[in-house]
Parts: sequence; C-alpha cells; structure tokens
Amino acid sequence: MSKQIMKRKKIICPQPKVWDEIYKKLKKKMSERKTTDIPEPPVPLILNGWWYSSDNEKRIRWEETILWCNKYNFSSQIPELSEEQSYFGENDDR
Repeated sequence: MSKQIMKRKKIICPQPKVWDEIYKKLKKKMSERKTTDIPEPPVPLILNGWWYSSDNEKRIRWEETILWCNKYNFSSQIPELSEEQSYFGENDDR
C-alpha cells in the first residue's frame, strides 16, 4: 500500500478470519488457566456483526479486545498484523 494511501487509511481491526482465530486462541488460553474470575474476551464483530457494524464500532471492539488482553495478561496472544491481515478504514485523525 502506498504511503499516500496509508495517510488516508488506518487499521481498524483484523480481517474477520484473523479476528476469529485470535478470539479462539484467547478462549483456549483462558481455559488453560482454569480460573473462573476472568470474563470472556470481547466477541469479535464477524459474520453478521461485520456487516451490521460501522468501522467505528469495529475499532472500539478491537480496542476492547486489546484492553482485555492487557488487563488479564494475554497481550502475547495478539500478533503483529500484516497489511493483508488488517482491515483499513478512513483516517479520521483519532
């Protein structure tokens, strides 16, 4: 992607398939800890959730996932996303 396009676009969240894989990995790692005091990770906006949510809603849900990972020490489960794994939206300078 050219630098000019990157200035106008920003990463909103992972692509649906990637987001689902991350979510499943988080659930698996959570169950391995065998604790009931950790809430479920935020559900990704995929399938129908993808089509009926705005870029802002997707961005917020992804940020909630990152915050959840930070709070419960699962940050290492969030991979660095490549361009192909990322969903881009318009840059609104937030």
